[in-house]
Amino acid sequence: MKLLNLTFATSILSASLLMACSSSNDDKEVVRFNLADASRMEQFNNLKIKDFKYVALDTVSEALLGESAMIQGIAGDTVIICDNLERVLLFTLSNGKLIREINHKGQGPGEYSWLDHIYVDRPAREVVLNTPNNFAHRYTFSDSLVTTYHYDAPSFKRLSIGSLSKGINTYEERESGFVIHQLDKNFRQTDSIVIDGYKLGYRSGSFSNLGDEGVITIVDTLYTIKPGKLERLAILDRNGKTITPEIEKELDQMMQVDFEGAMKKQNEYINLLGWFASDNDKMEVIYQSEGTSFFDFFRMNDGKLLAHLQLSDTRADEKGLPVEYEGSTLYLNPIFCQDGIWYAVIPENATIEAEKDADNVICNAAIASFRFEEE
Repeated sequence: MKLLNLTFATSILSASLLMACSSSNDDKEVVRFNLADASRMEQFNNLKIKDFKYVALDTVSEALLGESAMIQGIAGDTVIICDNLERVLLFTLSNGKLIREINHKGQGPGEYSWLDHIYVDRPAREVVLNTPNNFAHRYTFSDSLVTTYHYDAPSFKRLSIGSLSKGINTYEERESGFVIHQLDKNFRQTDSIVIDGYKLGYRSGSFSNLGDEGVITIVDTLYTIKPGKLERLAILDRNGKTITPEIEKELDQMMQVDFEGAMKKQNEYINLLGWFASDNDKMEVIYQSEGTSFFDFFRMNDGKLLAHLQLSDTRADEKGLPVEYEGSTLYLNPIFCQDGIWYAVIPENATIEAEKDADNVICNAAIASFRFEEE
């Protein structure tokens, strides 16, 4: 097992980024995404959608999807959706038919109180349901329990990230900073990355996924988490509007006495919301500026801004990526991409069926899939 120690100095806040000299690609030039300039622009979209597909999901009363339903993976013609970190629903992607629900809330063998992360083993057609209690259950798509993994890990305040193929990453907060514990597909620890001198708060740093790999932001640098090391992927340039750990601490203190004032001050900054997606040509970055949420698409080889759109809050408010389909305008929040195809869950109040008031259709959600190309 390897151990990497990185030290960050957060006192020099005027720098646009802080780099760890022992990370693996410090001398390599990385792409810069100018979020500061993008956040001040009028909305625009220079991306054209092709190969668009829409499928209504035949959800029934026991399988209704909530507002937090998220696609976790696509395995052949099966789409795996997690709903509110409590259960997994499998649908046929081509026709929207419900295959089954995997839901084992409880206290017995193979059960859980709530889920930390869902890992999809596409070749094996299995899902691993990780819990925050140091165990994970592996189930087949036919809902048979394969095994339960028990592992030693300290208490952590963030959801685990990564994948079974590229490695699982868990987060431990320490007095001097934090540690990323890295596990293999059988939840055995393989590496650790120790970060000293930086407190990763919920506003001052994101710990999330980019495809099958875990990523982390430290100040304005987006790192890919590799086995035993961090690799710089992109600079998220916010031109001094970055929420640092010191600013986050100040905001937390303000909220205890002046919540409105704290929110007003927070809106002065560009706050990353922790969602990233990429088709290897374009990267999507989701953030909040002046109280409004946006998703921007940047070209990965040179950082050119390709689209700047407002993220939908209510999912039926005519925000998001507009798509004309069968005489209706759909507004999509595409935050999942696999094998070059983008996907979006369309909630009940924004589906075509809802707009047409199709009472005879059992549908409370739909899925859109498509590819992007530059206009």
